[in-house]
Amino acid sequence: MTQPAAPIPIGQYIGEAEGALTALLEGALRGTGLTRNEYITLQVLAQRGPFEDPDELHQFLASARQLRMDRAEVAESLEELERKRLATGTSLSGAGPAQLTELGTEVLATVRERVGSTTRRLVADVDLKDLATTRRVLVELVERAKRLE
Repeated sequence: MTQPAAPIPIGQYIGEAEGALTALLEGALRGTGLTRNEYITLQVLAQRGPFEDPDELHQFLASARQLRMDRAEVAESLEELERKRLATGTSLSGAGPAQLTELGTEVLATVRERVGSTTRRLVADVDLKDLATTRRVLVELVERAKRLE
């Protein structure tokens, strides 16, 4: 009788990669005054905003698994971004639109360059076909995981 093949510990590999990449991101953010979640939130505002209804932004961020924040934590984080004058119109009691300020746009551009520099060094010697394959596999795994929930 043959033994079944041991399952590939894909979750472990992905978890290790996530941890390593998060550490690199946090290193790139060091000294910027931004947390990882604040950086991601600024990215969301830049790429998907402005949000006419602040509740839509709150819901989007609370459902973003990489942030791991509930609605109360989202509200607190957005309040902090407003206090830093990086975003405006994000309060649920406000009229919106939730969007980056001019300062927020400038800070994000600076931080994106730092993160981009780190990313370029990380993937410098990786074959572009391998990177494309990795992206396709990860996108597929995310979609499959959503269907299994």
